[in-house]
Amino acid sequence: MTTTLTSEDLYQRVKHVVPAVEWATMAEDAEAILRLKRERNAVILAHNYMTPEIFHAVADITGDSLALAREATDVDADVIVLAGVHFMAETAKLLNPSKTVLIPDLRSGCSLAESITADDVRASTTAIERRIHPEDLPAYRASQQQAAAALTRWHLEFRVCLPLQGVRWRQGDASPSRDPDNGVVWHGFVTDITDRKRAELELRELAATDALTNLPNRRHFMSRIAAELTRLQRHGGQGSAVLMCDLDHFKRINDTWGHAIGDGVLQHFASMLRAQLREIDLVGRIGGEEFAVVLPDTSIESAHLFARDVQHRIADTPYLSDGLQVPLTVSIGISALHAKDDHAELALSRSDRALYYAKQRGRNRIESVFSR
Repeated sequence: MTTTLTSEDLYQRVKHVVPAVEWATMAEDAEAILRLKRERNAVILAHNYMTPEIFHAVADITGDSLALAREATDVDADVIVLAGVHFMAETAKLLNPSKTVLIPDLRSGCSLAESITADDVRASTTAIERRIHPEDLPAYRASQQQAAAALTRWHLEFRVCLPLQGVRWRQGDASPSRDPDNGVVWHGFVTDITDRKRAELELRELAATDALTNLPNRRHFMSRIAAELTRLQRHGGQGSAVLMCDLDHFKRINDTWGHAIGDGVLQHFASMLRAQLREIDLVGRIGGEEFAVVLPDTSIESAHLFARDVQHRIADTPYLSDGLQVPLTVSIGISALHAKDDHAELALSRSDRALYYAKQRGRNRIESVFSR
């Protein structure tokens, strides 16, 4: 099947749904489609709504999954492009072996490097599985096997590893049925949900993060310290140190220079504190000018060294803003998180009591509470 279409012709067909700035990123794929049609007698089958607009602009046949599966077996072409229908890989097994069948990834236009060919599928039953993220492959296999055995709907969110795009998220939805030979035929599709998963992650991070300092908020910090207590109770160890840090005379800073400067001070301290931590350490803004730190597998003595370093660093780096210099000191209370604690709040309560002593005894001090 020959065509005289140009990439400009394609753009004219899709410009009502594809902004010009996005079309620029599709130009290479557009040329690949046209080259397939010109040079290799290609026929493009596009799913009604699960296919990018670029395929619809040049599709020879459109329809739903079942209609396209029927059409694919009768197409007279050297190359068949099954665009946007992941489960048509099963159909590809049944097509004439002399034909080349390309199944482009939903988010990769017509990039042949991202495609699974019929030869790939025929050569190995694991051609598709090789694209599944190793951590998600067991769930992928188990869920499909369970759905196939019971002939129930299959639904799964999983990651794939693509040669050019890297790790992407997919959502699979399909229903299995028996063919005359007692094999399983799948009717459904797999869609790209990477953007949705990214948005969900951003929402989770927003819900768990203090907007001013970008540290974990109190709720998220409490869930993390509870997880640390569970780790200690299961695996033991020397215990973890818990520190409560409170910026001295913070109300005076707000009253003297205003809340904008106060916010800058909190951000400055949070940044300095974060820079002092190891990857395994936990930190969070508990409220106001109070910050909490958990140092896993750390003795009270080592926690004192850490606290003194924090005090020295904040004293040596006052907050600067438009020529204004705000000197800072911090009071710190230390306690330990014990495997015998009934809940993590006990350790925080002890550290808070130690912080109270540091404030009462003159501020810019470090105090400890050892009792449970």
